Amino acid sequence: MKNNILLVEDETTLAEIIAYALEDKGFNVDIAHDGKEGLDKYKYFNPDIIITDIMMPNLDGFSFVEELRKMGIDVPILFLSARSASEDVVHGFEIGGNDYLRKPFDMNELIARVKSLLGRNAKKTEKHIFRIGSFSFDSSNCTISDSDSKKKISQRESDVLLELCRNIEETVTSKSILVNLWGEDNYYNSCSLQVYITKLRNIFSTDSNVKIVNHRGVGYKLTINTNN
Repeated sequence: MKNNILLVEDETTLAEIIAYALEDKGFNVDIAHDGKEGLDKYKYFNPDIIITDIMMPNLDGFSFVEELRKMGIDVPILFLSARSASEDVVHGFEIGGNDYLRKPFDMNELIARVKSLLGRNAKKTEKHIFRIGSFSFDSSNCTISDSDSKKKISQRESDVLLELCRNIEETVTSKSILVNLWGEDNYYNSCSLQVYITKLRNIFSTDSNVKIVNHRGVGYKLTINTNN
């Protein structure tokens, strides 16, 4: 079965070029020319992944993604943008983006990123439950719960935490996380990893026995103090 891709891009020529390249690789592609049209098309196209520009009329890419996430839609999202400032990249991940590719880009890299996101999304059916201090982490449903509440986290947050849980009390190199989850170890992906680590630390901050330790220049380690 072919995967559906919703492409939200206001530059008509670029949108057609991207759509042609993706269709040539076996994907079904529908094009929207701004975020408002993207929201309308999502309702009936049911995409497996969304590729969206940021700077668009009517409804920009950031606002478009924020609206999707408010509706509880967790489809993987890849940002395309000429905006490469670190604050833009970080903001894209903070509001629920899963990947960020800077314009101009190589079409082969775009296709590789799309396949990587689809591959990771397919793994959500795998069941992995970990006890982390007073918390229970269910990576199959992307939830972290304690005795008081259950919190839904993004797929990428779940992926990062799963990498750490598989190696509890061991340092996982940043490079291995970036290559496994993003497909590439670069500055922009490193910025996004730091964002997700910060989010996870905030969740676990109510349990002093749980720490995500940063070994500067090397990677991260999930530690659980069981002596208390």
